[in-house]
Amino acid sequence: MLGNIRNNATSFGVKIIFGLIIIVFIFWGVGNIRSSSSSTVAEVNGGAITQQEFAERYNYLVKTENADNPAVTFQNAPEFGLVQVALQELVLEKLTDQICSKLEIFVSGAELKAALAPNPVFHDKHGKFSNEIYENWLAERKILMGKFEADQIKRLRDIKLRTYLGLSVGVTDEEARSLYSFSREERVAEYALFPISQYEGEVNPTPEQVKAFYEANQAAFNRPALLDVSYVHISPAKLAASYEASEDEARAYYESEKEGRFAHKERVKLSQILIKAPAEMEGQEIDAEEVEKARGKALDVLAKVGSGTAFAEAAATYSDDKTSAGNGGEMGWAEVGSMPQILEQAVAGLKKGEVSEPIRTVFGFHLVKVEDRQEAGISSFEDARAEINAALGEKKAVASFDATRQEAEDFIIDAPTLEAVAEKFKLQIENSGQVTEDVLAESLKLPKGSLQAVRDTAAGTIVPVPLDAADGFVIVKVNQYQVAGVAPMEEVAPQIITAIKRQEAASKANEKAAEAIAGFKGHETPESWAGKLVKSEPFRRDQQVPGLSSSQALSSAMFASNPGEWIGNVFSTAEGAVIARVDEIIAVSDAEWEGVAETMKAQLLRNRQEEAYRLFMSELFDKSEITQNPEAIEAVVKHLAEQVTPAPKM
Repeated sequence: MLGNIRNNATSFGVKIIFGLIIIVFIFWGVGNIRSSSSSTVAEVNGGAITQQEFAERYNYLVKTENADNPAVTFQNAPEFGLVQVALQELVLEKLTDQICSKLEIFVSGAELKAALAPNPVFHDKHGKFSNEIYENWLAERKILMGKFEADQIKRLRDIKLRTYLGLSVGVTDEEARSLYSFSREERVAEYALFPISQYEGEVNPTPEQVKAFYEANQAAFNRPALLDVSYVHISPAKLAASYEASEDEARAYYESEKEGRFAHKERVKLSQILIKAPAEMEGQEIDAEEVEKARGKALDVLAKVGSGTAFAEAAATYSDDKTSAGNGGEMGWAEVGSMPQILEQAVAGLKKGEVSEPIRTVFGFHLVKVEDRQEAGISSFEDARAEINAALGEKKAVASFDATRQEAEDFIIDAPTLEAVAEKFKLQIENSGQVTEDVLAESLKLPKGSLQAVRDTAAGTIVPVPLDAADGFVIVKVNQYQVAGVAPMEEVAPQIITAIKRQEAASKANEKAAEAIAGFKGHETPESWAGKLVKSEPFRRDQQVPGLSSSQALSSAMFASNPGEWIGNVFSTAEGAVIARVDEIIAVSDAEWEGVAETMKAQLLRNRQEEAYRLFMSELFDKSEITQNPEAIEAVVKHLAEQVTPAPKM
């Protein structure tokens, strides 16, 4: 059957073949894999999705989402659509299992081993796969080998399925070049501009016009409730920062943890310079020219470093990673074996002080310098002292946090100022600035509904109770609270006058252009416009005309017009009314195409292979018999909501 797919490589033929596979698949089914309705949440062509499978997937999704957004809990997860997400994922997996079984697409043990073997994480000192290292790696992360290998087999099998289905498509040189030329062709515009600014001085809005505009556009002047607060954020981590352990206490902790927490593998201290480049993402075309520009820039920077420019200076000047650039590119220490494979390979042969060639990742091109190397060992007590203070401080803060909260609650009853609160707990006062309620709740990690106490508190005073946050609590002083509503007309009158002036000036500009367009015929230009026309920089069809905002309609018209001929329409832009024509067409050169041909053909082939896979799975999904058991689903959701309580407040 797969051979037939390979031999019929037209898109119409692919659809017929896919249809036949699906019909055969549905007609004969996948066997009678039924279970009792009470333990089945859904059936896919007779194959059961059990409550246990659903519970495990739903549990994983909710916990994963909660890690990023603490507001998501088992009690409210259905509101975020996680029930349907879990079901959709399981249905897709079940369909994939069934079609792979039908098409006899399997992954052997040898194929699994071959896929794992190249991973340097599992290599011994000789660069060969080690079962012992592999098993230890899984054990350290508490990953069951059976589960890990089953997941890897599914991944490899899915790749096989995509590959087999993708064998039905191909790409010719002509197709690839035609698409590339279409997307990369550039044009230069020449245009006459009737600027809005030229007519704004002629417009003088009356009070009646201002009032009418205000009444007709009330929604535009709606403003949300805005809060401006100062606060002291109290959490175990923040309290730990001011803790100083005694020498004896610190020594005791160090001795108890030095073989674990303070032991480290071989590690390297790295700095980097990042030159951003378009990421090569599945299903998306890559801008090959931009990639080559970035590569060239990275090589230029490398040459500067090689010629004597300090790496830290080059990082501060050229790196697109602004976080590390501020520290001279410093990234800190990384353990050998824990870094991404491409980085491991790049730094493996570098000595202290050496810089790598450009390393390509999804972020761009990295120049990486090995600042220092350290053999496996144990950090000294002196090096670990700051970490010891933080660990012991947080441990003590967590143990006494309930008492700390009660102390804070009692203290703010009599506390005259927020400064007194900050001084008592040795913390800093922070300010929100004027923000919406949602922004404030998110930045302080406050649950919904907790801001009512803030609204009820008079400006200039402290909210009488601490507000619970995801990692502790917050003492808040209200500086200002502005209720939601429509801004008064007097407040927005200057804004309205500007808008009216601009509207009427734009109308005047369009009228003047409409009067003048008769003189712009064919290739002819009115004498009065000699020397006044504007030429743009080159632009592509997916870009606006440089120098003109809101001009996508104009850009599209430029790529549908012949060079030298005036387009018989007036175009409205943010700058004014425009009459335009194509001044020059810049086609893709043979040299440019040759430089990107292989990359473009490979990318287009990947896109078509992915399209073939999606077409197949979409048709398979539509023609499959999929039923749900709402009662069984609800039982799992309810059980987890009752068994897994929200995280306790610290």
